[in-house]
Amino acid sequence: TPLRTRRNDPNRGVFVSQNSSVTEAPSDEVEAEPEPDDEPEPARVTQLTEAHRNAIRAIRKIKYFVARRKFQQARKPYDVRDVIEQYSQGHLNMMVRIKELQRRLDQTLGKPGSYLAGIDRVGNIKPMTVGARLYRVEQQLSVMDKKLDQLTHAINSMTMQQKMILPPMQPYQAHHPLHQQHPLHSPATLGAIVQHQQQQQQQHQQQQQQISPLQLPAAPSQASSPSLAMKCLEDDV
Repeated sequence: TPLRTRRNDPNRGVFVSQNSSVTEAPSDEVEAEPEPDDEPEPARVTQLTEAHRNAIRAIRKIKYFVARRKFQQARKPYDVRDVIEQYSQGHLNMMVRIKELQRRLDQTLGKPGSYLAGIDRVGNIKPMTVGARLYRVEQQLSVMDKKLDQLTHAINSMTMQQKMILPPMQPYQAHHPLHQQHPLHSPATLGAIVQHQQQQQQQHQQQQQQISPLQLPAAPSQASSPSLAMKCLEDDV
């Protein structure tokens, strides 16, 4: 049986420690002494040689490398999964930020089709966004431009009508020194003005002399005789 084989094993109770070179005491010292056998007892190893130590180190290193490789292979799929999860989470956060930015832009600037202020189809008042305000400013500027064009046209037409109604300016008035604006009145200019005024006075006097006075009949003198008066009456009769 295995138990009997184990008891008959000559190497039973011999344990080699890795840290110490001395073997541990056999457990048979506590128990009863075994029955003496006729077979000779083999020699026990009491101290590890350098070759044994090197072999143990090599085996331990091989086991360490194998265990590390298995651990890395077992952990590799989890690393890929973690990377995928991190990437998906980062992509989701980026999309959320983009949506929030788009919402703020739509709320501030307004959508391209919602620049017209007023009431929408449902009946709600549209918000006055920056785009709507800019659109209103452009519309007001265009209206003001049209009004300015109309005013300019009206002023030009009134000016043309006044030119057609009023008589043309006389040549002497156009070249009159008084109608010309001089920054400084020099003595020559003042002398020319005085000479022109004198010429105008002379022309006025000549025009008055040319007009003939009315010839009225002479009144009868008070010193006339009564006979002359009677004679005039007889002639009338």
